[in-house]
Amino acid sequence: MRIRNLHLGVHHREQCENNKIKIGFAPYPHYKVPLNLKGGDHTVNEMLTNLLNGEGLAVEYIDYNVNNGKCNWFFKRLIGMPYLYSQIINNNASKYHLIICDSGVAFNIKSVPCINLFHYSFKGYREKAGINWKLGEILNYIRLTYIQTEGAKNTYNIAVSNFLRNILVEQGITVDSIISNSVDTNIFIPYSDCKTRTRYLFAGGYSYYGKGFDVLERIASFGIKIDCVTNHVGNKKLNYLPPVGHEKMASLYNKYRI
Repeated sequence: MRIRNLHLGVHHREQCENNKIKIGFAPYPHYKVPLNLKGGDHTVNEMLTNLLNGEGLAVEYIDYNVNNGKCNWFFKRLIGMPYLYSQIINNNASKYHLIICDSGVAFNIKSVPCINLFHYSFKGYREKAGINWKLGEILNYIRLTYIQTEGAKNTYNIAVSNFLRNILVEQGITVDSIISNSVDTNIFIPYSDCKTRTRYLFAGGYSYYGKGFDVLERIASFGIKIDCVTNHVGNKKLNYLPPVGHEKMASLYNKYRI
């Protein structure tokens, strides 16, 4: 993805130092996630920020403040955070040439070109996770799906995988580009004797159904030993290890079969 080749369509934005293009970044506001347990969206956002800075562009994170000034009471109650965050972005639109935001944030961003970054689909989670949702949960995910779909109507939409892209297309969302996953083979080097190892590892954020811990527990019931590095300690069906920093994960992976 070449940001410089994206038609910005705006000619009167304020310029930052050295006449750089200025990009506003609006990540999903995770309220209770410790800094040493950053998830996949944090990691992607940091990689994009480093990439854009390396291209000579200026990136500034837009803070979410729940005490946003005047707003529509109905949308504040129905839409909540995405409505308030979008209001903050719109109020500061003149500062930026381009906005990059999480798809759970975008609702009614206008007056500035916007890249909508999809890490997930609420509709896909509700329909494909194999969960017997309660009525209240179903209604909430319908609401979140509406927010996510509306937010994608006037934005340039990027998915983080082909799997997610296919779900979003079913949802009626146009996906303009995909960020392909990659592996740095200078860091991640497999060992040839991996078949002699008997343990398995899960590494990622904790969401019982969203990340498949229900499936891992069923697999473990057959006597397969599964260790977990995550931000939660669950029941004894799985072996939960202490948190591990990102810089140590590559060497940890090599201790496991899969």
